[in-house]
Amino acid sequence: MEKKNIRELLIKAQEGILPAGEADAVDFWLHHLNEDGPSGLTDEDLLQARKQMWVKITKASEP
Repeated sequence: MEKKNIRELLIKAQEGILPAGEADAVDFWLHHLNEDGPSGLTDEDLLQARKQMWVKITKASEP
């Protein structure tokens, strides 16, 4: 997945306008960040990681 596409999907997710099919793509991307082996992450782990990621993205985009 291209960096531009990931950014667009993450913005849609943050705004709550991510269609189900695109939400699946984000989840797939998050699950496959570590291609060396299974991540062992649960859905709850991914949800928490997503929340933490948004906090960092929001802080990084502040002027």
